[in-house]
Amino acid sequence: MFNRMLKLHRFKFLLVQKTVLNFRCLWLKNKTKVNLFENLCSFKVAEALDLTSWLDFLLDNLFLCFGEGVYRQCIGNLTGTNCVVYLANFYLFTHEFDFIKHLLKSNACLVVLHSLSLVRRFVDDLFVPNFPDFENFMYLNQDSFGNNIYPKASYE
Repeated sequence: MFNRMLKLHRFKFLLVQKTVLNFRCLWLKNKTKVNLFENLCSFKVAEALDLTSWLDFLLDNLFLCFGEGVYRQCIGNLTGTNCVVYLANFYLFTHEFDFIKHLLKSNACLVVLHSLSLVRRFVDDLFVPNFPDFENFMYLNQDSFGNNIYPKASYE
């Protein structure tokens, strides 16, 4: 997102304002205009490196209590973390988007593309109407279209 905004509009910073009901975002070319927003009650200005380091910190420091113990989450996101739904959606969307681009470049069958257009996802739950082979399709081998939708889980 940051690379695209930088390339298209030379925006390097993202100002996020928290309001009572939602968040508002504004792209900025430099930090000098931040003082115009000083009167906003709650705002933060970030660049791509900031977001990357914040996400790294969050994912490396997820802990849960179970019984008498406190455990560190090592794989995946901790359900209940405020931003986990957004992270999961963004992560899965990037894989789906890359896969569809790959199918379009390889002139995939229109029937397959149409069937995929009927699939709906809510966070990590999939609704797949009239596409009985979808489960096999999710993790295609290199002999078919040369790509897969989602990466196979690796817990090593």
